[in-house]
Amino acid sequence: MKTFLKKNIYIILFVIYIASIITLLVIPVSNLTKIKIASRLPIRADYLMHGLMFFPWAFFMFSFKRIKGWIWMSLGILLGTFMELVQYFLNYRSFSYQDIIADGIGLLSGLIIVLLIRIIIQKTKK
Repeated sequence: MKTFLKKNIYIILFVIYIASIITLLVIPVSNLTKIKIASRLPIRADYLMHGLMFFPWAFFMFSFKRIKGWIWMSLGILLGTFMELVQYFLNYRSFSYQDIIADGIGLLSGLIIVLLIRIIIQKTKK
């Protein structure tokens, strides 16, 4: 059991992550509020949540080394778009292209952080 878990921990975590995204994007929500960021720019809480949900996507990219980076990030965009299309058909949710943009910002932010971490690690190894 330990060797199975050790070999497949990233896959298990990824499945849990995807299940969490799907669950959060199909459950009913109410009271969408605005959050004031430091610059006093009001941002809807659901946009922030979409970005935060897709932020970790880039971190899993290195667990699936057979998939090229651009394909991996494209799959993230496709997942976000697909989930919005699912919401279109749910009577208690709605489709929003702004949510897809927020997903993309979360993906891009995660990718930037992952790339910065890789650069730092490579510099410290030299």
